[in-house]
Amino acid sequence: MAEGHAPSARTVELPGLRMRVVEAGAGEPVLLLHGFPQDSREYARVMDHLAGTARLIVPDLRGAGGTGAPAGRYDLATMQGDLLALL
Repeated sequence: MAEGHAPSARTVELPGLRMRVVEAGAGEPVLLLHGFPQDSREYARVMDHLAGTARLIVPDLRGAGGTGAPAGRYDLATMQGDLLALL
């Protein structure tokens, strides 16, 4: 990976959810979303190639990886709300 583009992880406080987010690179933001039952690690190799051309934002979705798994709904509308709050 190019120098200065190494991934870093942090936890973001969203309404009702603590979300782990991995970021790398600089430039135009690109949101990479994993499927079920993966987490942000699914994009490790892709991030190595794209971090030199874009700012990558790779969250662990609700209930996956390092993100919290609160009681409640895990439907598309809820996860969409999580992502809008993140952005």
